[in-house]
Amino acid sequence: MKKTLLLLLILCTEQIAYSQTDFQKGYIITNQNDTIQGLIDYVDGPKKYRTCDFKKSLDPTFTNYRPGEIRGYRLAGDKYFESKNITIEGEPNNVFLELLVKGNASLYRFKNTFYIEKSDTAFYELTNPEQQVVIDWKKNMQKTNKHIGILNYLLSDCPRLRGKIQNTDLNQRALSRLVVNYNECVNTATVVFREKKPSLKGFIGVTAGVNSSQIEFNFAVPAGEHLNGFDRANSLMFGLSMDLLSPRISERVSIHADILYLSSEYIAINTREDLAIVRNDVLFELETLKTPIGFRYTFPGKNLIPYINLGFLNIIHLNSSNRWITETQLGQNIQTEERKALDVRDYQIGYWAGAGLKKAISAKLDAFCEFRFEQTDGFVENTPIPEIPLNSKITNLQILIGIIY
Repeated sequence: MKKTLLLLLILCTEQIAYSQTDFQKGYIITNQNDTIQGLIDYVDGPKKYRTCDFKKSLDPTFTNYRPGEIRGYRLAGDKYFESKNITIEGEPNNVFLELLVKGNASLYRFKNTFYIEKSDTAFYELTNPEQQVVIDWKKNMQKTNKHIGILNYLLSDCPRLRGKIQNTDLNQRALSRLVVNYNECVNTATVVFREKKPSLKGFIGVTAGVNSSQIEFNFAVPAGEHLNGFDRANSLMFGLSMDLLSPRISERVSIHADILYLSSEYIAINTREDLAIVRNDVLFELETLKTPIGFRYTFPGKNLIPYINLGFLNIIHLNSSNRWITETQLGQNIQTEERKALDVRDYQIGYWAGAGLKKAISAKLDAFCEFRFEQTDGFVENTPIPEIPLNSKITNLQILIGIIY
């Protein structure tokens, strides 16, 4: 059953991923240097360097442009991409490079690699490979700072930057600052393509739902026979929901966490008949605080926005109690004994996965509904008979609803 649910989740996720688009305002620049306003499909990941889906209106049909077929494209207030030919693994490739700074010297990025261009003629990849050196008769790997040599060569007409070039690291912030300073030094106009997006964005909300829990014990008969046949425990839960993401990195991937409180009762009643009739009545009562944390991927959408979650789960037992009542009947003689079923530890750990839908109900409020699956390692501390192994697992199915601000 669990494998079937996970398979259905994967299939649904793939179908959504392939079918969903997110067209936003933007423009393309043709090879004739004409700017055409319209809508561009927003995508995350490496696809943005290879393709651009564009349409002039809300019509469902669109045109797919490859590098070289247009000069570049940009989403409104977002990154700018320009078609260039670069060498990847020794082979020439047409790609859309992200243009970071435009001027007499321009800075580009392809994934985690940076390129610098000067006066539309000199175009170099900036790298900092390692090489083997021998120091005190020992072989060591040392950075070559090859990018420093290229920057010194290209930017030599601004002598006052020499000291700064020597200390320039191979990252976007340092390189962008250096190229801007160079363009100012040689009195040329500079355009910095900054995203009009916050570095971090947070959401908080309230949530409530139903938790349906099933506990299973793995034991050696007859030592654990009383831990057999537990009914499914259904209980209400409520708490807080939180999301944190960086729109500049991705608008789709976020870190999701919840703090959820619930109280559960696990009840098992079973009977064994041989020489005597033995009835076992077992009850576990738990007050718990769940803190699931993981990654959320939100698919593009307009009215209903689908998302999926995957992560780890920690459960703290705020309070716990249990009892085991044994009633033994031999003929007309009935003997009753009550004791603790077993020791309950203070925590559980496990994993969780979920899928849900969000819908905007105002400018700042989203409502959501989500289905979740959880599995933990149970709450067994030790066994009545230490020599006999005993462990447990708990499977939870949940339906959550809530509002996120």
